[in-house]
Amino acid sequence: MTPDANPPLLNLVLLTGRVLRRTDLSRNYKGFPVITLVLENSETVPADFGETQFSTGEISVEIWGDLAERCDELLKRGEPVFIEAQVAGRQKQDKNTKLVQHWMVLKARRIELLTKSIEHGGM
Repeated sequence: MTPDANPPLLNLVLLTGRVLRRTDLSRNYKGFPVITLVLENSETVPADFGETQFSTGEISVEIWGDLAERCDELLKRGEPVFIEAQVAGRQKQDKNTKLVQHWMVLKARRIELLTKSIEHGGM
């Protein structure tokens, strides 16, 4: 690939886990529905002296628009899910110091819950 060529863009994150907690459906300042959920994922980690230990991780995922509205009734605490997401950037400027804070979030595109699939284009 030459330096002038644009590399292919791939922004895909695949997650599995259980819904640890979630926010109620709310709307942002432009009126778009949003839910934020925290996904819990545990794995078995080998330990010294033959004992098995579990390592648990948490990750937040934003769900926006029609997908958030459909998930509002279906996503319950403890539900196992498969989530297809993309990384999105966020920024906020402090009103006093005028410093801009940047961070990354995961934005869900598709969610599979047990035998149900919840997608942007319909169910």
